[in-house]
Amino acid sequence: MTVYEKYDATVTKIDEKQPAFIKVKCAGLLADEDTELPMWVRPVLDWSWFYVPDIGEQVEVEVVTGSPQDEIEDQMSIDNLDISWRGKRSYTDDEVDAKSGAKPRPVHPDFTSENYGKRRGFATPIGHIFLFDDTEGKTKIYLTWVKERDNTTDISTILLDSDGTIKHSIFGGKHTTHLRDNEWEVKLDEGKHTILLKENEISITLDEGVGATITGKDADATTVLGDGGVKAAIADHLKTLWDNNKSIHSDAHKHPTAFGPSGPADVPAEAWDSAIESSKLTFPDG
Repeated sequence: MTVYEKYDATVTKIDEKQPAFIKVKCAGLLADEDTELPMWVRPVLDWSWFYVPDIGEQVEVEVVTGSPQDEIEDQMSIDNLDISWRGKRSYTDDEVDAKSGAKPRPVHPDFTSENYGKRRGFATPIGHIFLFDDTEGKTKIYLTWVKERDNTTDISTILLDSDGTIKHSIFGGKHTTHLRDNEWEVKLDEGKHTILLKENEISITLDEGVGATITGKDADATTVLGDGGVKAAIADHLKTLWDNNKSIHSDAHKHPTAFGPSGPADVPAEAWDSAIESSKLTFPDG
């Protein structure tokens, strides 16, 4: 029968050539808290996950102390250890290792603060979080970025919400974006400035209410400034130009002939088309 023993250990080195291999100090194996084990300790990672502990962090090592192939019972020695490591986790903030007094890194509160048992994910030592919430009817995915700077903590998040929308918060909500069905909203400087994109509409509002809205499509697009006191169809000038040209060169087309002044053109001008294009100003196809 194969016999395993588990011990707490402290990370001392990280191997850059063998992914996630580490060296450790382990008082449980050596009865010495300062001596490093001579071999590299291989990882036993959760399926599809990859992570490397920080130097100085506590992990759990598992050692094979006996197997059916041993000629002598428990013939393990420090020189031929079959040893692997796993991440050390604590489910209470006051859990302390009885032997070393070390306190393992606790579970991040985002995993337990609500919907307990339905939240799963990964948190790094600095506080980056990748979290899945499988609560029925409230499924969500969170991605959190954290950075310590000038005695403050900057936090930015991306949330795939239960309604399928995407919310992005930068620096604790100073700037936000919200992508909804056929609508995208951007708020800057805690909402002082906003940009709202909808189907055939874009609105821009600056601090103190100054703003503009463009609606419609092709040559029928309209611009509204401020509270609506100024409103103009973008292509009005094209329509006016077309009407004047039609009046001068088609409807009132006359010139001297041998039989007297001519009348209007035999081929009337085409009707106004709001999707008209020119070589100077064009509108995309609707």
